[in-house]
Amino acid sequence: NRLKIDLTAYKNFSYNQILKTPIDPSSGYQTQIINAGKVQNTGFELEANFDILKNKDAFNWSLFGNYTKYNTRINELPNMVDNLVLSTIYGSRGTVEARVGGRFGDMYGLGYLRNEEGQIIYKNGLPEYTEDLIYIGNANATSKFGIGSQFRYKNIGLNFLVDGQFGGVGYSLTHAVLMEEGKLTKTIPGRTNGIIGVGVVDNGDGTFSPNTTVVTAPSYYRKHFNRDNIESNTFSTDYIKLREVRIDYTIPKYVLSKMKLQRATIGLYGRDLFVFSKWPS
Repeated sequence: NRLKIDLTAYKNFSYNQILKTPIDPSSGYQTQIINAGKVQNTGFELEANFDILKNKDAFNWSLFGNYTKYNTRINELPNMVDNLVLSTIYGSRGTVEARVGGRFGDMYGLGYLRNEEGQIIYKNGLPEYTEDLIYIGNANATSKFGIGSQFRYKNIGLNFLVDGQFGGVGYSLTHAVLMEEGKLTKTIPGRTNGIIGVGVVDNGDGTFSPNTTVVTAPSYYRKHFNRDNIESNTFSTDYIKLREVRIDYTIPKYVLSKMKLQRATIGLYGRDLFVFSKWPS
Protein backbone atom coordinates (compact mmCIF):
# COMPACT_ATOMS: atom_id res chain seq x y z
CA ASN A 1 0.00 0.00 0.00
CA ARG A 2 2.92 2.37 -0.54
CA LEU A 3 2.13 3.19 -4.18
CA LYS A 4 -1.37 3.89 -5.48
CA ILE A 5 -2.23 4.68 -9.11
CA ASP A 6 -5.62 5.46 -10.59
CA LEU A 7 -5.90 5.81 -14.37
CA THR A 8 -9.12 6.66 -16.18
CA ALA A 9 -9.53 6.91 -19.96
CA TYR A 10 -12.83 7.94 -21.46
CA LYS A 11 -14.68 8.70 -24.64
CA ASN A 12 -18.28 9.81 -24.41
CA PHE A 13 -20.89 11.68 -26.38
CA SER A 14 -23.25 14.41 -25.24
CA TYR A 15 -26.56 14.67 -27.06
CA ASN A 16 -29.39 17.21 -27.11
CA GLN A 17 -27.63 20.03 -25.33
CA ILE A 18 -29.45 23.27 -24.53
CA LEU A 19 -28.59 25.64 -27.40
CA LYS A 20 -29.84 28.99 -28.65
CA THR A 21 -30.20 28.78 -32.44
CA PRO A 22 -31.21 31.35 -35.08
CA ILE A 23 -34.61 31.08 -36.77
CA ASP A 24 -36.44 32.92 -39.54
CA PRO A 25 -37.07 36.51 -38.35
CA SER A 26 -40.46 36.44 -40.08
CA SER A 27 -41.62 34.30 -37.16
CA GLY A 28 -41.35 37.35 -34.94
CA TYR A 29 -38.29 35.98 -33.09
CA GLN A 30 -34.59 35.85 -33.87
CA THR A 31 -33.60 32.77 -31.88
CA GLN A 32 -35.09 29.76 -30.19
CA ILE A 33 -33.81 27.51 -27.40
CA ILE A 34 -33.81 23.83 -28.34
CA ASN A 35 -32.23 20.52 -27.38
CA ALA A 36 -29.86 19.53 -30.16
CA GLY A 37 -26.26 18.92 -31.12
CA LYS A 38 -23.71 16.17 -30.56
CA VAL A 39 -20.36 16.66 -28.85
CA GLN A 40 -17.60 14.09 -28.41
CA ASN A 41 -15.41 14.23 -25.29
CA THR A 42 -12.18 12.24 -24.97
CA GLY A 43 -9.36 12.27 -22.49
CA PHE A 44 -7.63 10.56 -19.60
CA GLU A 45 -6.93 11.27 -15.95
CA LEU A 46 -4.02 9.99 -13.89
CA GLU A 47 -3.74 10.17 -10.11
CA ALA A 48 -0.86 8.77 -8.06
CA ASN A 49 0.21 8.67 -4.41
CA PHE A 50 3.57 7.37 -3.20
CA ASP A 51 4.69 6.98 0.41
CA ILE A 52 8.42 7.29 -0.17
CA LEU A 53 9.35 7.07 3.51
CA LYS A 54 6.93 5.73 6.06
CA ASN A 55 8.14 5.43 9.63
CA LYS A 56 5.96 5.80 12.67
CA ASP A 57 7.13 8.56 15.05
CA ALA A 58 10.00 9.42 12.67
CA PHE A 59 10.54 11.12 9.31
CA ASN A 60 7.78 10.53 6.74
CA TRP A 61 7.72 11.68 3.14
CA SER A 62 4.90 11.24 0.63
CA LEU A 63 4.44 12.44 -2.93
CA PHE A 64 1.12 12.87 -4.73
CA GLY A 65 -0.03 14.23 -8.05
CA ASN A 66 -2.59 14.22 -10.83
CA TYR A 67 -2.64 14.91 -14.54
CA THR A 68 -5.54 15.24 -16.93
CA LYS A 69 -5.70 15.74 -20.67
CA TYR A 70 -8.94 16.21 -22.52
CA ASN A 71 -10.42 17.32 -25.80
CA THR A 72 -13.82 18.03 -27.29
CA ARG A 73 -15.06 17.74 -30.83
CA ILE A 74 -18.33 19.13 -32.13
CA ASN A 75 -19.80 16.49 -34.43
CA GLU A 76 -23.22 17.97 -35.05
CA LEU A 77 -25.14 21.24 -34.64
CA PRO A 78 -28.89 21.84 -34.89
CA ASN A 79 -30.85 22.88 -37.96
CA MET A 80 -27.98 21.88 -40.25
CA VAL A 81 -25.97 25.00 -39.32
CA ASP A 82 -22.18 24.90 -39.46
CA ASN A 83 -21.50 27.27 -36.59
CA LEU A 84 -23.10 28.95 -33.59
CA VAL A 85 -21.78 32.12 -31.95
CA LEU A 86 -21.60 31.37 -28.24
CA SER A 87 -20.27 34.79 -27.18
CA THR A 88 -18.43 37.81 -28.55
CA ILE A 89 -15.01 39.26 -27.75
CA TYR A 90 -15.20 42.95 -26.82
CA GLY A 91 -18.30 43.82 -28.80
CA SER A 92 -18.18 42.34 -32.28
CA ARG A 93 -14.41 42.33 -32.71
CA GLY A 94 -14.21 38.59 -32.25
CA THR A 95 -16.34 35.58 -31.42
CA VAL A 96 -16.27 32.36 -29.46
CA GLU A 97 -17.97 29.83 -31.71
CA ALA A 98 -19.08 26.25 -31.93
CA ARG A 99 -18.26 24.93 -35.39
CA VAL A 100 -18.72 21.43 -36.72
CA GLY A 101 -15.34 19.72 -36.48
CA GLY A 102 -14.02 22.26 -33.97
CA ARG A 103 -13.91 22.48 -30.17
CA PHE A 104 -16.05 24.35 -27.71
CA GLY A 105 -14.24 27.58 -26.89
CA ASP A 106 -12.70 28.17 -30.32
CA MET A 107 -11.95 31.89 -30.77
CA TYR A 108 -12.17 33.78 -34.06
CA GLY A 109 -11.27 37.38 -34.78
CA LEU A 110 -9.39 39.82 -36.98
CA GLY A 111 -5.67 39.21 -37.34
CA TYR A 112 -2.66 40.11 -39.46
CA LEU A 113 -2.84 39.78 -43.20
CA ARG A 114 0.03 37.46 -44.16
CA ASN A 115 1.59 36.05 -47.30
CA GLU A 116 1.96 32.33 -47.96
CA GLU A 117 5.16 32.25 -45.91
CA GLY A 118 3.39 33.68 -42.89
CA GLN A 119 5.03 37.12 -43.03
CA ILE A 120 2.96 40.16 -42.02
CA ILE A 121 1.99 42.39 -44.96
CA TYR A 122 2.54 46.13 -44.50
CA LYS A 123 1.13 49.14 -46.31
CA ASN A 124 2.62 52.60 -45.79
CA GLY A 125 4.68 51.18 -42.94
CA LEU A 126 1.69 49.80 -41.01
CA PRO A 127 0.37 46.22 -40.81
CA GLU A 128 -2.72 45.14 -42.71
CA TYR A 129 -5.60 43.21 -41.15
CA THR A 130 -7.63 40.34 -42.54
CA GLU A 131 -11.10 41.15 -43.84
CA ASP A 132 -12.63 37.97 -42.43
CA LEU A 133 -12.37 36.43 -38.98
CA ILE A 134 -9.58 33.89 -38.61
CA TYR A 135 -9.02 31.15 -36.06
CA ILE A 136 -7.14 32.56 -33.06
CA GLY A 137 -7.05 29.66 -30.61
CA ASN A 138 -9.13 28.00 -27.93
CA ALA A 139 -9.96 29.49 -24.56
CA ASN A 140 -9.88 26.11 -22.82
CA ALA A 141 -6.72 24.43 -21.63
CA THR A 142 -6.10 20.93 -23.00
CA SER A 143 -4.19 19.62 -19.99
CA LYS A 144 -3.87 20.36 -16.27
CA PHE A 145 -1.67 18.97 -13.54
CA GLY A 146 -0.96 19.19 -9.85
CA ILE A 147 1.93 17.80 -7.83
CA GLY A 148 2.55 18.04 -4.14
CA SER A 149 4.65 16.60 -1.36
CA GLN A 150 4.24 16.17 2.36
CA PHE A 151 7.03 15.94 4.90
CA ARG A 152 6.46 15.09 8.53
CA TYR A 153 8.80 14.64 11.45
CA LYS A 154 7.09 13.73 14.66
CA ASN A 155 4.65 16.60 15.32
CA ILE A 156 5.93 18.97 12.60
CA GLY A 157 4.61 18.87 9.05
CA LEU A 158 5.51 20.66 5.81
CA ASN A 159 3.36 20.53 2.65
CA PHE A 160 3.62 22.17 -0.75
CA LEU A 161 1.47 22.08 -3.87
CA VAL A 162 2.34 23.08 -7.45
CA ASP A 163 -0.22 23.11 -10.25
CA GLY A 164 -0.61 24.41 -13.77
CA GLN A 165 -2.36 24.20 -17.11
CA PHE A 166 -1.41 24.22 -20.80
CA GLY A 167 -3.05 24.65 -24.19
CA GLY A 168 -5.42 27.64 -23.81
CA VAL A 169 -5.32 31.27 -24.93
CA GLY A 170 -7.09 34.44 -23.87
CA TYR A 171 -7.74 37.91 -25.29
CA SER A 172 -6.50 40.85 -23.20
CA LEU A 173 -8.34 44.13 -23.71
CA THR A 174 -6.15 45.63 -20.96
CA HIS A 175 -3.03 44.89 -23.02
CA ALA A 176 -4.58 46.41 -26.14
CA VAL A 177 -5.51 49.68 -24.39
CA LEU A 178 -2.16 50.07 -22.61
CA MET A 179 -0.23 49.42 -25.84
CA GLU A 180 -2.39 51.89 -27.77
CA GLU A 181 -1.71 54.52 -25.12
CA GLY A 182 2.02 53.75 -24.86
CA LYS A 183 1.89 52.86 -21.17
CA LEU A 184 3.88 49.62 -21.35
CA THR A 185 7.67 49.38 -21.56
CA LYS A 186 7.27 47.42 -24.81
CA THR A 187 6.29 50.69 -26.50
CA ILE A 188 9.65 52.41 -25.77
CA PRO A 189 11.51 51.25 -28.92
CA GLY A 190 11.13 53.72 -31.78
CA ARG A 191 10.08 56.77 -29.76
CA THR A 192 13.11 58.78 -30.86
CA ASN A 193 13.76 57.85 -34.49
CA GLY A 194 10.66 55.92 -35.47
CA ILE A 195 10.38 52.22 -36.15
CA ILE A 196 10.30 49.81 -39.10
CA GLY A 197 7.93 46.87 -38.82
CA VAL A 198 9.25 43.40 -39.58
CA GLY A 199 7.36 42.10 -42.58
CA VAL A 200 6.85 42.53 -46.29
CA VAL A 201 5.15 44.82 -48.80
CA ASP A 202 2.88 43.50 -51.55
CA ASN A 203 4.41 44.48 -54.89
CA GLY A 204 1.10 43.92 -56.67
CA ASP A 205 2.42 41.24 -59.01
CA GLY A 206 2.35 38.29 -56.65
CA THR A 207 5.76 39.05 -55.18
CA PHE A 208 6.77 40.65 -51.90
CA SER A 209 9.67 42.80 -50.76
CA PRO A 210 10.87 43.68 -47.25
CA ASN A 211 9.13 46.56 -45.51
CA THR A 212 11.48 49.56 -45.24
CA THR A 213 9.07 52.37 -44.35
CA VAL A 214 9.76 54.22 -41.09
CA VAL A 215 6.72 55.26 -39.06
CA THR A 216 6.30 57.00 -35.73
CA ALA A 217 6.10 54.88 -32.61
CA PRO A 218 2.54 56.01 -31.68
CA SER A 219 1.11 55.10 -35.08
CA TYR A 220 3.03 51.81 -35.14
CA TYR A 221 1.82 50.58 -31.75
CA ARG A 222 -1.73 51.86 -32.21
CA LYS A 223 -2.01 49.91 -35.44
CA HIS A 224 -0.27 46.75 -34.27
CA PHE A 225 -2.13 46.47 -30.98
CA ASN A 226 -5.41 48.09 -31.87
CA ARG A 227 -8.13 46.41 -29.85
CA ASP A 228 -9.67 45.27 -33.16
CA ASN A 229 -6.60 43.08 -33.74
CA ILE A 230 -7.57 40.03 -31.72
CA GLU A 231 -4.46 38.12 -32.84
CA SER A 232 -1.88 40.55 -31.44
CA ASN A 233 -3.67 40.85 -28.09
CA THR A 234 -4.21 37.14 -27.50
CA PHE A 235 -1.77 35.28 -25.29
CA SER A 236 -1.18 31.86 -23.87
CA THR A 237 -2.91 31.17 -20.57
CA ASP A 238 -0.35 28.48 -19.68
CA TYR A 239 1.03 28.75 -16.17
CA ILE A 240 2.86 26.89 -13.43
CA LYS A 241 2.00 28.11 -9.95
CA LEU A 242 3.25 27.46 -6.45
CA ARG A 243 -0.27 27.10 -5.19
CA GLU A 244 0.34 26.53 -1.51
CA VAL A 245 3.01 26.00 1.14
CA ARG A 246 2.01 25.02 4.65
CA ILE A 247 3.84 24.27 7.87
CA ASP A 248 2.00 23.01 10.92
CA TYR A 249 2.54 21.67 14.41
CA THR A 250 0.32 19.08 16.05
CA ILE A 251 -0.01 19.71 19.76
CA PRO A 252 0.90 16.62 21.83
CA LYS A 253 -1.97 14.61 23.30
CA TYR A 254 -0.76 14.98 26.89
CA VAL A 255 -1.13 18.75 26.56
CA LEU A 256 -4.58 18.47 24.96
CA SER A 257 -5.86 16.06 27.58
CA LYS A 258 -5.67 18.80 30.16
CA MET A 259 -7.98 20.92 27.97
CA LYS A 260 -10.26 17.94 27.18
CA LEU A 261 -9.41 18.08 23.47
CA GLN A 262 -8.68 15.10 21.23
CA ARG A 263 -6.61 16.78 18.50
CA ALA A 264 -5.38 20.29 17.67
CA THR A 265 -2.99 21.63 15.02
CA ILE A 266 -1.52 25.08 14.60
CA GLY A 267 -0.43 25.99 11.07
CA LEU A 268 0.87 28.77 8.87
CA TYR A 269 0.24 28.71 5.14
CA GLY A 270 0.58 30.88 2.04
CA ARG A 271 -1.34 30.56 -1.24
CA ASP A 272 -0.49 31.68 -4.80
CA LEU A 273 3.09 32.51 -3.80
CA PHE A 274 4.76 32.37 -7.23
CA VAL A 275 3.49 32.04 -10.77
CA PHE A 276 5.40 31.41 -13.99
CA SER A 277 3.46 32.60 -17.03
CA LYS A 278 3.89 34.43 -20.33
CA TRP A 279 0.71 36.43 -19.78
CA PRO A 280 1.64 40.12 -20.21
CA SER A 281 1.94 42.28 -17.13
